[in-house]
This record gives sequence, C-alpha cells and structure tokens, in this order.
Amino acid sequence: MVKKLILIIVLIFSFHSIVKANESVEIQIDVVQRILSLIDTKKNEILKQYYVGLGMNSFKTPIGKFLVIEKSKNPGWINPYNKAETIKPGENSPLGTRWITFHKDSATNIEFGIHGTYNYPSVGKYSSHGCVRMYIEDIEELFDLIEIDTPVLVFYERLKIDLLEDNNIALAIYKDPYNLEPLTLSKVKEKILKKYPLAIINEDAIKVMLSIKTKEYRLVGYIEN
Repeated sequence: MVKKLILIIVLIFSFHSIVKANESVEIQIDVVQRILSLIDTKKNEILKQYYVGLGMNSFKTPIGKFLVIEKSKNPGWINPYNKAETIKPGENSPLGTRWITFHKDSATNIEFGIHGTYNYPSVGKYSSHGCVRMYIEDIEELFDLIEIDTPVLVFYERLKIDLLEDNNIALAIYKDPYNLEPLTLSKVKEKILKKYPLAIINEDAIKVMLSIKTKEYRLVGYIEN
C-alpha cells in the first residue's frame, strides 16, 4: 500500500514537471531565414531547429502570435480552395504524416498549419500556399515535443543585430521575400538604437550594406565601455 502511494505521488510530481516544462516551450518561425525553432522561453534556450518551406509571396504565411489548436497523425488533404478535391492519407498526401494547426482565418475559413511533405526540395524555399512544410522525420519529432495550446510566434525580421564580446555591433541584412520591410538608413539606425540605446553608429558602413544587400555580418558601430 505504501509503495503504491509513493508511486502515485511520483507520477503526479512527474506529470506536473512535464506540464511546467511545456508551459515554457514556444514554436518560433523566422519567415526571412525559413527556420523553425523550438524555444524554452524561460531559459532563453533553443531546444531544436529545423529548416522549413513557407508560403509563396502570393500566399504569404500569416505573421503574428498564435496557438497550436489541433494535432493529427496521417492526415488526408482537402483543397482549401476547392473542397471537392481531396487526397487520402498516405504517400500521396501533401501533408505528409503529421499536421499541426496554428491558425484559422476567420474571413476565409482556411486553416494554416505545420506539416510534413514528401516534396523534400520544397523545404527551405517559399513554396507553399501559406503553410509551413517540414521534412517527414522533422515534423514527426516536433509533433511529439509540443502540445495543444503551445504558443506559435511567426515573425518577419530582415535585420539581425548582435553585440560582440569586444562591444562591437554586428549587423546582417536579409532579403525582403514578402516585400514587407523596406529599409532606409534611418530605419536601420532606429532598430539598432532600440536594441542598444548607447550605440555609436557608423552610418557609412550601413549605407554600404544597404547598397550591396549582403546578408553577411559586418561591423556597424560599438558601445563605449
């Protein structure tokens, strides 16, 4: 009897530990870099990262804060623009072996989700009608790591700004696949100063980066000790 009671207590404790761990997990999708990250937000730690395929410019992946609202294994496919067109579960399914819904458009009633694909060359590209495509082995792993109500953050950020150990500020500028974020010198400076208010900025270095549109990190300023 005592052993059973101890076992029950251990199971209850383990269950609450799992729930607590899940509460801090968030899916973050970087549209510009086409990377999905599973983040422990309390520890600010990347748990997993995957390359993904995203919506074409004419079928943009929705940007914003969402929640996982449905999970299903071996899903069939229904054409969202022609409900009469369907494909049964299996190797011909455009959704692969797993489907995770994170947004339902109230105006069109179209669902957006994260799913597998057998079309491996489409991963890492802007290739879908708005959903997030993953390799089969990746979506199956992610599926088991998240729960209903897991937060999903889809963000669009062309600038990557980092402070190096020597207090130099490094900047990378990425392409604008959805034509949503045109950049000027003043906008770049504004974003740098928002992150590092004491930054001393090299405007000429930023002008060069804007003109050649490189995504390589370059030094554009520093913070005095």
